[in-house]
Amino acid sequence: MKMNPISKKVKYLILFSLICIIIAIISLSILKQAPVIPIITNDDIKDNDKLISIDDAKESVIKFIDNKSGVISFSRNESLAENDYYIFMVANDEYYVNMKTGVVECAIFQVEAENDVNITESQAKDIGSKYLASKYPNLSGTNLTLVNIRLNDLEQRKEYSLEWRETIEGVETPNYAYITISPGTGTIISYQGIYRPIVVDLKPCISREKAEEIAIGNLTKINAKIIDTHLLIKYIQQHGCWSQKLVWKVIVYGEPTSDDKVPSTFISHGGEALIDAQTGKLYASNYYR
Repeated sequence: MKMNPISKKVKYLILFSLICIIIAIISLSILKQAPVIPIITNDDIKDNDKLISIDDAKESVIKFIDNKSGVISFSRNESLAENDYYIFMVANDEYYVNMKTGVVECAIFQVEAENDVNITESQAKDIGSKYLASKYPNLSGTNLTLVNIRLNDLEQRKEYSLEWRETIEGVETPNYAYITISPGTGTIISYQGIYRPIVVDLKPCISREKAEEIAIGNLTKINAKIIDTHLLIKYIQQHGCWSQKLVWKVIVYGEPTSDDKVPSTFISHGGEALIDAQTGKLYASNYYR
């Protein structure tokens, strides 16, 4: 039986309409599922090909807050020295997620200012140590030691600050943690925890004496009286890239030379220099008073 030409045209029209409807439904479904990703430019980040996704970073925040309820919203990107971060907000709390490792390295909580001191230094130490154990990555593989704890009076508020640092064979590493605690309630105000695997040799080729000689030779405006020198691992930027270097940090104290026209009323005079402990290269030197 031959199909009426008009019927054939109607058939094609219906088929075309169905195809359009299917395409529209699929498109709407994709739009609903796709996350809204902010535009990230080369000015915002470095090593773009090595970054984790914003969705993965958000998962890190969820784990950090132990899956507690709250809307997690992406806020912005931020670069701090050699580190690049995705920053998320949960209510008024901020979480900094390392773009390369996915680790939450900083958290700042909205805590009511307290001037009352209801917990002791020993209690603050216990609170901080427990929080550190629950949040710091690879704590068991890091030799963090509490180096400072004190009660700070910041005029509008008081807070306990606790600082941990790692030293290996007399060398200060980049690994550290810093926690502040409300003295009234024992609530954590802020947390910062940095962990970096050590990838440099800890044995210097340049002696302490040679490093001090280089430093004094560059800090010529000071008649050196006291010199404080120690080894540390520091991230140094060269040719746009950051890398670990074993350096001597030389701090010099003394009176200014006659060439340095500085009022004698200044309390202290000094400067510091960073010197590559393997090559003797001077990375930085500056004066301070």
